[in-house]
Amino acid sequence: MVVRRVRPGDEDYDKVVALRYRGFVESGFVDPERTGPEVMRLPRDRESIILGLFRRRRLQATVTLNTISPRFPGMAMELDKRVRLDHAHFRDPAVLEITKLVVDRRARGRRAALALLYVCSLIARTLGKVHLWQVSRDVPSDVSWRVGLGFDYSVAGPFIDPDLNDMPSRVGYLYLPAVDENPRVPGFIKEIYRDALNAPLQDISA
Repeated sequence: MVVRRVRPGDEDYDKVVALRYRGFVESGFVDPERTGPEVMRLPRDRESIILGLFRRRRLQATVTLNTISPRFPGMAMELDKRVRLDHAHFRDPAVLEITKLVVDRRARGRRAALALLYVCSLIARTLGKVHLWQVSRDVPSDVSWRVGLGFDYSVAGPFIDPDLNDMPSRVGYLYLPAVDENPRVPGFIKEIYRDALNAPLQDISA
């Protein structure tokens, strides 16, 4: 497996759009009776870092990383989902938002998700974006899995996501340098973060 960046206009971008749509329909975030795959072609994608996990030419998983920019002066959860939080790092310049995480049902398992976790952490470190945010379904299994990755869900209560089929959702926050001291994160997950935080810095411009 290999993780590489995908940009709008690349031949693999259509695969990202299709996988996003399948995953969000499966999770209930998108109603296929009301919305087609084109909803997953996002204007913000041109400024985001879209990652694809590939086995040969087959896309097995994807995730998108956003940050605040002049064109998008807030995270997607703020601009699209109307989330407002009284948190010291909600609009911090060192914010990185993790969104549109989908793993193909035929590739489900720990390996794909952990490969993306490592690359996302490495990119966050390279860019100096130590405050990570993401939105999860308000489902105990989903929240529990992300708590095990180090995300804190005590920062806000549940909200109804108007951007995605009015799905009950929750906001998670992670301060990257503190993950190693988090007792709720298993040792093998901490090791992934340690590897990313100690790896030689990479040029991610490609």
